[in-house]
Amino acid sequence: LPLMAAADDRRAHLQALIAQLRSGLAHSPWQLMPSDTAIQPIVVGGNEAVLRVSQALDDAGQAVRRMSTKVGGRGGAIVNLSSVAARLGGLAGGAAYAASKGAIDTFTLALAKEVGLEGNRVNALRPGLIETDMASEMNDEYREKILAMIPLGRLGNVTEVAEIACFML
Repeated sequence: LPLMAAADDRRAHLQALIAQLRSGLAHSPWQLMPSDTAIQPIVVGGNEAVLRVSQALDDAGQAVRRMSTKVGGRGGAIVNLSSVAARLGGLAGGAAYAASKGAIDTFTLALAKEVGLEGNRVNALRPGLIETDMASEMNDEYREKILAMIPLGRLGNVTEVAEIACFML
């Protein structure tokens, strides 16, 4: 990670990481392909999710190697951004997205157990549907169905998520 390398160059002490899985898994890729190639896109979609989760694991690993009191760090905090989709299955067509967020939840729990005694806190933030480009692609009828299930009657916004993530640090 360029940011990690810059911190190393300056001998800065890393204290926190907010890890967001790269976007792009909102739609099932196999839905966009001709039916005669349906099996191949499922593999592509699954591999894309695996690659994105692998990057999140690598980001956290880089942070732990710098923050761990076991290697001279001061300890720190990692907040992995997950999604309620990990638990509920996500929006229609979002199986790869939901699966990747489920993987992040499992990773967060396992990493917290592994590095907690090294001065590191590891948590996940699992917001519901947030007003983003992904949410803006929903048709009005589907959007109304979703809003009817949300107690506040509205989608969350990125500022709310950012404020909570910062609080968790």
